[in-house]
Amino acid sequence: MNNSPALRIHTHCQVPQKSQRTDQILSKSMAAPTHGQTAEDKARKHNTVYTKWAGCAKIKGSSPLQHLIGLISLKPAIAHICIYPSVSGNFNKKQKQYFNMKNVLFLLLFFTTFYSFAQDLEEFTNQITTTKTQKHKRISGTKVFCIAPSNYEYVKELARYQRKDKLYFQVIETSGSSFTEAKSNFTKEALRAKGITDDGILKNLFLNEYNCVYTEGPSKYPGETKLIMAFGDDDFLVFVAGVCKNSDDEGKKELQEIFKTIYYDKSFNLNPLELANFEFDESITGFKHAMSMSNMIIYTENGKSDLKNPNAGALMNIAMMPQMSEMKAEQFANDLPWRFEKGGAKLKNRDIQKEKIGGFTAFILDTKTEIESKEGILYQVLLVGDKSSILFAGTADRDIESFKAKFKKTVQSIRFK
Repeated sequence: MNNSPALRIHTHCQVPQKSQRTDQILSKSMAAPTHGQTAEDKARKHNTVYTKWAGCAKIKGSSPLQHLIGLISLKPAIAHICIYPSVSGNFNKKQKQYFNMKNVLFLLLFFTTFYSFAQDLEEFTNQITTTKTQKHKRISGTKVFCIAPSNYEYVKELARYQRKDKLYFQVIETSGSSFTEAKSNFTKEALRAKGITDDGILKNLFLNEYNCVYTEGPSKYPGETKLIMAFGDDDFLVFVAGVCKNSDDEGKKELQEIFKTIYYDKSFNLNPLELANFEFDESITGFKHAMSMSNMIIYTENGKSDLKNPNAGALMNIAMMPQMSEMKAEQFANDLPWRFEKGGAKLKNRDIQKEKIGGFTAFILDTKTEIESKEGILYQVLLVGDKSSILFAGTADRDIESFKAKFKKTVQSIRFK
């Protein structure tokens, strides 16, 4: 909603001090559950990191752009939609070649969220018809407007609107994505191919003129129910996610009613960097903005066209993260190489170096990589600010030393807003 405390890229302002309530929300929301974890998982201190994502990066590909999906999945907003996935990642080489960023993003959210749901969805409407009214408020970082009760608090660090610990919703719009292209993965046939056989997990409907799908069901987190709606057309893709307790029928109904107020204003002139709480010197690399997904931004050499290019060779991903203590930031940084390797990339080293950059503590991974026999570079920095943190990841599979120098200089130019 546009009156939330989200930071604007063109406005210099201070991040508001978190209230005691917000601190409580963050402490509960960011502690990953240990239920069902192996001893190896616990040894990696998953309970200390800031996401609940475990294996989405099992989907493999042939380019740095596809492998960086392992880091994209670390975004807190995404993490609280996803549950531990069962994606096999069994794509042949030809399929990998054409498995572009749009479909990867869609499948990550779809197959990691809707696994083994078995709900009767007939009670949810077949058609959502809305018009924008004075009561509608825009969801920051999107062209989506909705009407929500005033007691839903915007939690900036998690990019969501929350009434209590297990009652919240969030909206994510992925620029440069296409619901039409991704919808082929949103069919019962596609689900059956993934081993999901229940016919009741999907409901196709319309949100005004847009194709839409809806599902709901129990999360793998005990006592939690998730409601998911995705819609769009050839030019955009929006996810709406709600979470409530299994026993909270009133909360579930409230979330459904919020969903039914959603209005998408395609003509709205959205700043793709609206949620960015940083600035940097873009001229160092000359990279162009390719995609924004809530508080995560991707830059590539050629911008949006690289999202369709399976051989896109260089990119930067900048993710805005919650404020962390140095101890938790170090634990988080040490966990990241393992996640990247889950995507099939081989790292020549996994040593995290602690340095100061611009007066802030930085945890740096500087390593050569190998992805399907092709050598590259990963330069990753977790920059710990006073009010928030930033995760930078630069990858390239050619002109390695030149790109690494540019990545380093780019990180040095980053300034918190």
